[in-house]
Amino acid sequence: MSFTGISRRQALIGIAALSATLPCTRSRVFAEAPKAAAPRSEPAKPFAALFGTPTRGRIQLDRSSYDVGQQTLLWNLSNTWVKGTPGGSHIRGSARTLLNLQSSHDCVFEDIVFEVTANTSATSSYHGVVRAADAMLRNHRFVRCSFIVRQANQNAIKIIAEKGDAHVEGLHFEDCVIDGAGRMGIELQNHGPDNAERLVDFRWQGGAVRNTGLISGAGMGISLSGTGTDHVVDTLFENNRYAALENVGSSNSRFSGRSRSQTRAKTFPVSFTNKRPMRNNVIADFVCLDRASGGCRIWNQVDLTMRDNRFIVSDAVDFRGVANLRSSGDSYDSSGPFVMTVDQYPASGRATQGNLWDALTLDGRHGSAGANSPVRFSGSTTRDNVLRNVAIWKGQAAQGKTVANALSKAGGGRGNVLSGTVSINGRRM
Repeated sequence: MSFTGISRRQALIGIAALSATLPCTRSRVFAEAPKAAAPRSEPAKPFAALFGTPTRGRIQLDRSSYDVGQQTLLWNLSNTWVKGTPGGSHIRGSARTLLNLQSSHDCVFEDIVFEVTANTSATSSYHGVVRAADAMLRNHRFVRCSFIVRQANQNAIKIIAEKGDAHVEGLHFEDCVIDGAGRMGIELQNHGPDNAERLVDFRWQGGAVRNTGLISGAGMGISLSGTGTDHVVDTLFENNRYAALENVGSSNSRFSGRSRSQTRAKTFPVSFTNKRPMRNNVIADFVCLDRASGGCRIWNQVDLTMRDNRFIVSDAVDFRGVANLRSSGDSYDSSGPFVMTVDQYPASGRATQGNLWDALTLDGRHGSAGANSPVRFSGSTTRDNVLRNVAIWKGQAAQGKTVANALSKAGGGRGNVLSGTVSINGRRM
């Protein structure tokens, strides 16, 4: 076949169209991957150049395995649905970014496995199997998709929106799975100095985020890194490194999930830290039953709601720089020195005060936690915090201790008290 007089892009489209008409007993190959151990990305190729232009807004993939070699697929289409066959459409490549999302809107990717096969320990906080860098994205959905990058020190998904008009809104993942990432599972980054809310309405619901941090110590499952708002997370976290769920700047968001098999370096099930103020978040029905996990860090929150969470962990559930929290029905079980700690956080610029935990269960019977005082209040700006209607379970050495022994106070705080109905080891005090 001769391609004299036509462009390389037209040739690629022609080859793809011809191959679709021929019988094939093995995976379709669009480009041979070179043998180099550390591949270098070639210029991006438009997605449609390899997979065809949309027909009535739809690109249909078959069950074959597509190998795009060192090419990065450039996505700049709008109002388009890319449909794979359930369990069968697998796109892989050796460039460190497989799918580069540019400014676009109203797109759906369904039933596709995206995999980067690069093998390198060189750290990259910029690349992702799927990546967007300071683009304008609106209403993109990934449905029953998987993202894999097991042998390269990078994220599975990396979204950056921190400059100029960059804005990402309505990025939703439904029943998707991250199964292996050298660094983080998904990182949404907005470190812009103006604190503009460029990340809005991110959702990860259903599916799982597992086996992250296979190379890097920064192996968070989901990281909301910087200013954002109106997010929803509800998924299974499994075998993550450092933290399952990290939030360092997002507000007005709801977080649920299940964290298990966290056996690597005492992973935090929940880690909300940093100096950026976070407001009106909800942590509800979050469950961690793996005592190998580290504790939880709930820092720098204003008007936080916590409801029906259960944390079985190896260290304390730690609150710092938190104001006006309202908690109901939580249960904390720790094998560390304390079950729960409430401390000042000078970096936040606010007192840890006015918080209420109602119908709280604190279990310190495992290991050293709660031998005398399951709860510790610390710091001169930690004040007027109330634990109401509390069930406390203490270690054998603390049998017969009184309510006064339940709290440890240090650093000059005031007004930190137990109230309502209090029981210790099943005995009402």
